[in-house]
Amino acid sequence: MNTLDLSDSDINEYEKTIICIIASYLRVYPVGLDNSQWYDISEFLCIKVDFIEKLLAFANTQNEFGCSHLNINGEIIDLSEYWLSYQIFECLLNYYFIRNCISQVLINNKRASLKSNYQLYQSAKHNMNMMNVCAGAYECFCNQKFSREYAPQSFESFHPDCYIDELEMYLFSDDYFKLNNNMLPIVYRIINYEILSHANSMYLIVIFQILKHSIFYNDITHNIAKELYNNLHLLLKDARVVSVQTNYLFQDTHKSYDKRNRQTDNTTRLHIVYGFDNYDTYSLRLDLSHKGIDWIHYNNNSPGGVKSYYFTQTDYDIIIQDMPDMKKCFINQGNKWYLKEKCNCNLNQEENELFDLIQRRNEHTHVFNTIYSEEDVITFLNEINKFLSNLSAGGIDKTGKNAKYCFNFDKLMSLLELFHVCQVNSDAEGIDKFMKLIVERAIIYDIILPSDKKCFLSNEGIQIIIDLAYDRCYLKKQTL
Repeated sequence: MNTLDLSDSDINEYEKTIICIIASYLRVYPVGLDNSQWYDISEFLCIKVDFIEKLLAFANTQNEFGCSHLNINGEIIDLSEYWLSYQIFECLLNYYFIRNCISQVLINNKRASLKSNYQLYQSAKHNMNMMNVCAGAYECFCNQKFSREYAPQSFESFHPDCYIDELEMYLFSDDYFKLNNNMLPIVYRIINYEILSHANSMYLIVIFQILKHSIFYNDITHNIAKELYNNLHLLLKDARVVSVQTNYLFQDTHKSYDKRNRQTDNTTRLHIVYGFDNYDTYSLRLDLSHKGIDWIHYNNNSPGGVKSYYFTQTDYDIIIQDMPDMKKCFINQGNKWYLKEKCNCNLNQEENELFDLIQRRNEHTHVFNTIYSEEDVITFLNEINKFLSNLSAGGIDKTGKNAKYCFNFDKLMSLLELFHVCQVNSDAEGIDKFMKLIVERAIIYDIILPSDKKCFLSNEGIQIIIDLAYDRCYLKKQTL
């Protein structure tokens, strides 16, 4: 029995989980990564590199991994029970490589950069596909049931090929490159945003997947993870995640809920800004109980102020059966339905009241079917923080500015994509229209001054606007 003795270290549940899935990965790929990559991964996962180095000592050049057991805190762990978890560690690696690839992309219009960027995007695409396959396959194994539904993405509304293939026109046609290379910096910004935001969604799903299957956590943690996995897998499948914020601050759980204020009592513990490929975007907060709401709940807001969580197909069918005229107030996102912005519904007085009724019933949706103590939920979310510590866009923003800035950035990206479509089709009228729209939005969003409008009415000017909007969301923070 080849045992790695880690009994001299105080190792928590998160570290146990990561160590075991790394060991599982090394059994399959003992020499797959070099030391510098392992150092980066240890930092990415916030785990001591010493643990990884000790594991690597059991990997030899004959493509074998000799460690069969771990001694952790005096407990002997048989690694054979975790051999198939290499797939879930591959998901973490895939996400790490996606981010690494995108960070190396050079945004300019040079041919040398085009060639290297194209290879980076191909690598990112491969890792997205593998992350999707591995997460789905691991869930199939754990549930002893095969289903494509377990994959984090269906790639029906988005696939990285849709954007990367465009670069081939620049690569394989000198004439096209010479005529259109000024568009490349815009293409790169669009591809970066699409790949990263979809990968973020997949990564969040994988985090909850890991926690619900790790045997090192207690039953309460497993059950919380299972419910949140089910929630977020449905919510974020085929979605984009623009931003994640977590709350590290103290929450006085002994303080009566009716005396708590969301602005001062740290009741929001997780905040996700997410959206779909039609560029509808939402702000989702997971809140503990506070004045007026005595249960742990979701708050889901649209940019226009609609406060409602999504509706399942069954929910939607019941509402439309009872109120057929309200069909015009919903928009479909896969197997979910959302209330439209009220200004887009053309409501009479009676319909307006029905809209408010539907919204009010779905405004503070229960997060859990089972009742858990707030202490247990906070403890669980603290585990989530360990996966997100290098990725979260800062602590919870109680003013709502971050969500607003993310909404602004996402809207500008939607306009940038339409601007680029017009460029590709040589639609001069459309190019002028969307350029002006981007600049006008930038003024409305307080990104640029009205007096500077003319300075930004150019291809380079709107790229600066996009970068300013991006920086406002993520400046001085690790970005998603």
